[in-house]
Amino acid sequence: MGNKAQYNKEEIKEAIEGTFGIVAQLAKKLNVSCVTVYNYLNQYPELRDDLKQERERTKDYVEIEFIRLIKEGNTKAILQAAKTLLKDRGYGYSFEQASMQPNVNHLMDLLSEKIEQGS
Repeated sequence: MGNKAQYNKEEIKEAIEGTFGIVAQLAKKLNVSCVTVYNYLNQYPELRDDLKQERERTKDYVEIEFIRLIKEGNTKAILQAAKTLLKDRGYGYSFEQASMQPNVNHLMDLLSEKIEQGS
């Protein structure tokens, strides 16, 4: 998108793709201010859903990559999963300081359950 004074709904909808659902990214892509983007979103409320869907696609991508890292045995990803998913079992920020090695298979089972619940 170039330096255009005004965009129509379809042009904005098209520009949303690849912005990760972030207003500042959309503003940069359209070469306008964030205030202008919010004005467009007020003018075309249905675009809010498109922006939200773009954000959800980004979250899905991040989650898939996170699970891939865990499956590969990435220690930082496993620790992050433990801090997030195992709080009810006493894992947290102190977990990083512990000398315990988490059971990767158990963590994967927990992640699978979480994904199934979200479906």
